[in-house]
Amino acid sequence: MDLSGYPAATSDVLALLILEHQARAHNQLMRAYGLSRIALWQDDGFFSEEPLRESTAEVLRTEADKLLEIFLFKNEASLEGHEIDPDPTYRDYFLSRAHRDPAGRSLRDLELEERLFQFRFSYMVHSDAFEFLPDEFKVVFFDRLRAILAGEDAQYGYLSASECQAIDKILQATLPEYTELKP
Repeated sequence: MDLSGYPAATSDVLALLILEHQARAHNQLMRAYGLSRIALWQDDGFFSEEPLRESTAEVLRTEADKLLEIFLFKNEASLEGHEIDPDPTYRDYFLSRAHRDPAGRSLRDLELEERLFQFRFSYMVHSDAFEFLPDEFKVVFFDRLRAILAGEDAQYGYLSASECQAIDKILQATLPEYTELKP
């Protein structure tokens, strides 16, 4: 295959990197949505005051962990040594859709030197796909996320304490469910 025409002057690495993340996140969101709904529907306790079956809880935990790996950019490729010069029109449009906290920070803030985003938690948490996840799933997801941001999981040790604190503050300010949905 002749690759001499790639990349073209019209190629935008930033747009492609964001598309890759968004597609991966959206695929896992749809998987979590489907498997969570099926597990909850099959659980006799869901329609009563009984607690959920352990098999249902395990589905919710497993899918939450898979989504968190994507949302927290676990195993993200380093951008170090690569110059990314995004198209200003695309960059400005992408940033214009940001949900900002009182300090002006957003999950869409770009870093582009060592990694894609300044704060390694996905802006996809503000998507319709995330919004329509079952509350029972989101309770598990947010509980696990709070534990990770508190430094209780060594596999996410690449996140500094200050970055975790910033992510927590951004979510508190921009996503009411984050503080409202608790076990």
